[in-house]
Amino acid sequence: MKVLYVDYGSSEWVDIRNIRLNVLLEEVPIQAIRCTLHNIFPTLPYSSMMGKVVWPIETLDLFRELTVDKELNVCVKGRGPPVEVSLTNKTDCISAMLVSQNMAFIKHIDPHQPCFTE
Repeated sequence: MKVLYVDYGSSEWVDIRNIRLNVLLEEVPIQAIRCTLHNIFPTLPYSSMMGKVVWPIETLDLFRELTVDKELNVCVKGRGPPVEVSLTNKTDCISAMLVSQNMAFIKHIDPHQPCFTE
């Protein structure tokens, strides 16, 4: 059976004998939405598998460091799927931080997008 881990966004094939039938909070519906960072791509070279952009592991590590267990503001920038969002902490735009570390580039500069005013 293929299982989608909504908290990480990954999926994996598992033996059906390893599936729990009783899940904690199973009466609460899934509250996850597939998102992507607005207006950025990984720096080259990056790979594309089946039309999906694949980010380098170093970029994912930095993204995780910047976002996991952090208070962030989410601004929806475009409809999906996936929904395009910008993420900001108290002072900085996460996308701009990735760009400043040369781990991403801006697709196009839009003066109306406050995340990329620098």
